[in-house]
Amino acid sequence: MALYIKYHPVSSCDSLDCAPAGHDYIVDETVAHLLSRMGLDDTESFMVFVNRNTASLDTLLEDEDRIDIFPAFAGG
Repeated sequence: MALYIKYHPVSSCDSLDCAPAGHDYIVDETVAHLLSRMGLDDTESFMVFVNRNTASLDTLLEDEDRIDIFPAFAGG
């Protein structure tokens, strides 16, 4: 079982560890727990979409979910 993740950083990553293509699925895992497992700083803001729908940090993930993670950004 797996989750399919795309991390879209503002700048390029020096390591593929910051943008894994997939992670093992963990039962009852939330978006917050996944971000932590990926080593993403919990003091930063992220826009997260699960299966193309906006997700909150407490959204439960399911097997085969597709997850897109974007750092928060603002226009000027």
